[in-house]
Amino acid sequence: MVGVDFQADKVCFCSLAIGKRYHSMVQDLAKGIAKNCPGTSIVVLTEKPRVFRGYNNVLAFKHRQQGTLFPYHDKAFVIEKALSLFNTVIFVDADTKMGDSLKIPKRWNPGICTNHHTDLIDHITKNCPQRLEYIKK
Repeated sequence: MVGVDFQADKVCFCSLAIGKRYHSMVQDLAKGIAKNCPGTSIVVLTEKPRVFRGYNNVLAFKHRQQGTLFPYHDKAFVIEKALSLFNTVIFVDADTKMGDSLKIPKRWNPGICTNHHTDLIDHITKNCPQRLEYIKK
């Protein structure tokens, strides 16, 4: 399998920003990306693209939440939009902090990759226990 070299113009981050709280979190995320990954864009789906004016690394697109209770499934739409613009997409949850220690791998394997730093069952148990039965299945 041949890896893909990291090139800022071919790789982007993406996130979902629905609601004022998430607008603020993604604005902070965009600042961290600009500082730690200069030249790398972040594609954002949001109901208010104008709140991202002035963020040179943000490509904000109008989006109306499709999920009924939570926008979990809407994350697929932002990944789809980002893949229409870039070869490689790194989805990042809005509440993620981009610290100075961020290290982007220089080579990526083809396909879809994920990295979850917390135990998923533990996360579901704490944040939405009503879904635990379905996740375990």
